[in-house]
Amino acid sequence: MKKKKALLWKIPLALISIILAAVLALAAVVAVQGIDGWREWEEWQKEHVEGLSFNVPATDKEAYALEMQRTGVDVEQAVKDGVSFNRLRGLITHNSYKQQMPAVGSVIFDSLYKFGVGREGEYEYKFPSLSEQLSSGVMGLELDLSYYSGKDGDELLFCHVPLLDMNSSAINAGLAVKEIALWSEANPKHLPIVILLEPKDVSIPGFRLHGMDNEHLQEFDKLLRDNLGDSLLTPNDMLGGYSDFGALRADDGWLPLEQTLGKVIVLLHPGDLTEDYIALDQSLRTQAMFPAMQWQQGASPQASFVLANYPDVAYQNSRQLLEEQNLIVRTRIDSYPEHSLEDYFYAMNCGAQWISTDYPPCASNGNEKAETYCYKLTARSAVASAKDSVIIVSFDAAGNISSSFADGSEESKFASEFRYVSSFTPTDGSRIITAEIAP
Repeated sequence: MKKKKALLWKIPLALISIILAAVLALAAVVAVQGIDGWREWEEWQKEHVEGLSFNVPATDKEAYALEMQRTGVDVEQAVKDGVSFNRLRGLITHNSYKQQMPAVGSVIFDSLYKFGVGREGEYEYKFPSLSEQLSSGVMGLELDLSYYSGKDGDELLFCHVPLLDMNSSAINAGLAVKEIALWSEANPKHLPIVILLEPKDVSIPGFRLHGMDNEHLQEFDKLLRDNLGDSLLTPNDMLGGYSDFGALRADDGWLPLEQTLGKVIVLLHPGDLTEDYIALDQSLRTQAMFPAMQWQQGASPQASFVLANYPDVAYQNSRQLLEEQNLIVRTRIDSYPEHSLEDYFYAMNCGAQWISTDYPPCASNGNEKAETYCYKLTARSAVASAKDSVIIVSFDAAGNISSSFADGSEESKFASEFRYVSSFTPTDGSRIITAEIAP
């Protein structure tokens, strides 16, 4: 009897040992792939930034023409018309540094999906370099910040998930900011570039990877000033003579577009560190970054940029956010690999000035959806294009066409040359459909 009991104990102990060994082996693979991939991308990044070369326009006329070619916006005319910064609209890429996830990371996230965690393939996308995105017409970037406590000092990193998803074309934060600065210098009349910075809070102390803290956020503040110099547009620059952003918004005192050309604006994503950042100087005049807030905090005197991640929420609260509080709003139009006509409608019609996407015109993620769902948004136009094969058409509640086709065609042409794909009726009674050019 005693031998039988001993045998029963040995079986679970053996099983636990096997599981523990498997977990340790997996952790070793994750560490190797994560760290090796990170260092490889850092070497790539060094060569990439060192090799950057741009054709710098010799005159203002050439600079305006370059920006027209990049974004489709007649910036020179917009300046003459007195357009203000808050009337600008642009596209931002989400996780702009993102590269193909290491194989072991894909396996782990796919396994989690099978247990109901996350979405299938949600991190399987990638983008070109930051400067390539900007040159393609993208007007903003989203970057996630953490740090590595190395033997030779701390390193600020732009990456997604420590170890599991660290492949990044902008892994070294200092080099990434330098790349943005070089691009900005070579495009002196570019529309302002907005960067949304999210401090990450995930740490893996055993590998000396850490979420952000106040000390390192101040280090990043200095990094911005050192690399961007006069190209950095700060809260103090925007505020001018106003006491705070509440007073600026009440007086519609947003800077004229002309004063923001060639500038880079950095927003600090809402969170605990953002509250600490504001506490350092509640006037914000000595800070490099604009503290962004959640849309519900729009009444704050420090509120300038707010986030309404869900486009239907931005749509439902657009009157409050844009008309009553005169804020600058950022929303999302999709979340890889998911996108929908509903989200497209709400994002395009909520009035948000900055719209984040995982499917920009420069997408290179290899997913076929990227070929049929990409955007190019500018200050004066918003076109959904898929190799010129998809056109979004909206109708008002009376059934009249309320937006023109990309090629200026009439509804009769739609009936003969386009085929109906799907429709959606938003809460205001209008109707929006998507159509494809008939083969």
